[in-house]
Amino acid sequence: VLSYHEEYEWQRQIVRGIESELSGVADVHFHEMRTIGVSSPDVLESRGDAALEWLTQLAPDAIIVADDNAMRYVAESPDLVPGIPLVFCGVNWPASNYDLPRPGVGGMVEGSPSRRLLERLKGTLAAGDALVILGVDRPTGRAQAEGFSRDARDLGFTARVELVTTFDAWCDRFVAAQSEAALVYVLNNVGIVGWDDAAARRLVEQHTATLTATEYAWMTPYVGIAALKRGEEQGSWAAREALRRVADPNARPGPIVMDREVSYSIDAELLDRAGRPIPDALRLLAEVGR
Repeated sequence: VLSYHEEYEWQRQIVRGIESELSGVADVHFHEMRTIGVSSPDVLESRGDAALEWLTQLAPDAIIVADDNAMRYVAESPDLVPGIPLVFCGVNWPASNYDLPRPGVGGMVEGSPSRRLLERLKGTLAAGDALVILGVDRPTGRAQAEGFSRDARDLGFTARVELVTTFDAWCDRFVAAQSEAALVYVLNNVGIVGWDDAAARRLVEQHTATLTATEYAWMTPYVGIAALKRGEEQGSWAAREALRRVADPNARPGPIVMDREVSYSIDAELLDRAGRPIPDALRLLAEVGR
């Protein structure tokens, strides 16, 4: 059960990971809840109910739920068919946001690579530096911003969250943050009303004056540094865990684990505009563009 839709790059990555393990090994069926941009609890519950009905009719040997809305409205529903091995992936850290850990359920949570990036930027950023987190005002965006803020504070920085709903507001906050922050951390743009890729690229080219970073592959054109997660890791792990559970009905679910894979890329031109030295170790790890 997939929380979003096939056009969403993160979901495509998870699906590729699942298929890489299960193609030719099992019959795999996907159900999309298509919940990006949906904030109505009634609509979300309705889409969860549709997924539960689909599962009841399908009667699978194992269930994988991907991302938070599938976790919240399917995996945690009292109407979920009992006794079927359940594995989750792509669920935002911390797992305590849900009824976890609990018997019969194992999975992989989606940790933010932001802490690892901030640690690598020691020497570039100074204690007390102000960081701005810019994202979309929806539940996932709020959870991600909270996690980044926590990491920033733990490492001695100050953090301010700017969550928006429209492209115009995103542009205004991006430009203002260039003179207000040592680092602007750009979260997901999915769900921002009126998003204009060409206009966003022009804005970034014209106004970038400080460090900018992201953890989303599709947001790399707008930032100087990208620390990227791989949805394939999530999907592949979940598929292997589901196979293990099906092969041995008495097997206990594995522990709740956090994803580990992070790759880095940098845009040398945008970094030069920030006027701050980037550690050689990060440059060596990164694929350098422009």
